[in-house]
Amino acid sequence: MQDSVTASTRLLPFLVCFAIWLSSAIGDLLLVASLPQGIVLTGRMLAEWAVAFGLLVLALRWPKHLDFRLAAACLAVASLAVRSSSAYLASYVPPYLGGRLPMADAELAVWDAWLGFSWHSYFIGQVKYSVVATITGLCYVAGPLLTVVIAAALIGAHQLTRSAQMLAAMSLTLSAAYAIACWVPTAGAYGYYKMSAADHPGVDIHYSYFEQVYEQLRTGSIDPYLAAIPVGTIGFPSFHTALVVIAVWGARPLPYRALFNTVQLVCLLGIPVHGLHWLSDMIAGALVAAVSLVLTSAMMTYFVSRNLARCRVSFAD
Repeated sequence: MQDSVTASTRLLPFLVCFAIWLSSAIGDLLLVASLPQGIVLTGRMLAEWAVAFGLLVLALRWPKHLDFRLAAACLAVASLAVRSSSAYLASYVPPYLGGRLPMADAELAVWDAWLGFSWHSYFIGQVKYSVVATITGLCYVAGPLLTVVIAAALIGAHQLTRSAQMLAAMSLTLSAAYAIACWVPTAGAYGYYKMSAADHPGVDIHYSYFEQVYEQLRTGSIDPYLAAIPVGTIGFPSFHTALVVIAVWGARPLPYRALFNTVQLVCLLGIPVHGLHWLSDMIAGALVAAVSLVLTSAMMTYFVSRNLARCRVSFAD
């Protein structure tokens, strides 16, 4: 009895994490339902759900003689899988729901100026040195992937609750970003300054080709199930910045956190250029991530502490 209760207690943080990702996936589908095309259950989506719930069952029935961290890893992968397709589809909804609202880029440019930051000068300064732009571009791509690596490393280091909280905060942050972006539509600094990839052919600028697709999303004239739409519809707040904050928080107990944090710092420096974000986007993203970490910490504390109290009662009996 004690072994069974202890096992369920150790898995509880990831069960809470899975519940958050599953709830967020349902929220995604409610958003997608507002698109002209409505909800279409694609084969990929159904396959991902099958994998997610299969891994959930596997983790709950995990053999006692095998490493318990592998069961936690199964739940981590299940959490990511259950929302994979729905999150991409939901990212196309804020431009459509905010299609009748004016673009907020002019106001964000004013806020940046008030903060003493000139996006255009920063962009030109970094692009002038192509090596710097290349390095920041690589870290911009690697940053989100490294966040998942950190979560896996935490599982390996027996930091299960921290890993689960980190993943749960990612999901809450993404949902908050979608909700905010519905009310604050932005084309990004790149589009605001009417720049094009021809202005700097030697540098790969992510999403530099996105303006036309974004306008089609705002009018609902593009089918997200058929068209190859690039990811990157959320300008305010910056989800990339949120991931940096979550990753730095998550890496604190790890021995190689200096390496992880260096990559995240360079990623942060590249977000205005490669993510085409205003500084205001980044500040908002950092704040949303901080709030998500506080909320997930409260959730983990509540559910884990409550379960431990039940365990003590069971042991006493």
